[in-house]
Amino acid sequence: MPSCAQCGTPNPEGNVFCGSCGTPLSSATTRGDPPKPQQPIGRPSARTLRPQADLSPYTQEKERRKRIEWIRWAHLTVGQKIGRLVLMLIVLGVVVIFGLRIINGIFDALS
Repeated sequence: MPSCAQCGTPNPEGNVFCGSCGTPLSSATTRGDPPKPQQPIGRPSARTLRPQADLSPYTQEKERRKRIEWIRWAHLTVGQKIGRLVLMLIVLGVVVIFGLRIINGIFDALS
């Protein structure tokens, strides 16, 4: 019983096309043994080992929470908007302080 070269499905003698995938069967494309599954080259990633569809809904939610998502300003609550503003002011203050120190150091070096 020859098997399909494309999908490896055994087909009865006399079939012109594979019964599973529809690939044309010819003497050049058929062989007696099914093909071996190909192994990925290199180290497989976690998504290769466990596709998202195979995970339970609880595990999918845990995986989703691991990612950082940027929420648009219009979708934020009032508390989240205040938090973002405070964080931006802190970052801006740190940048200004270090910028002024660098500028002061440059002027001290020139004097």
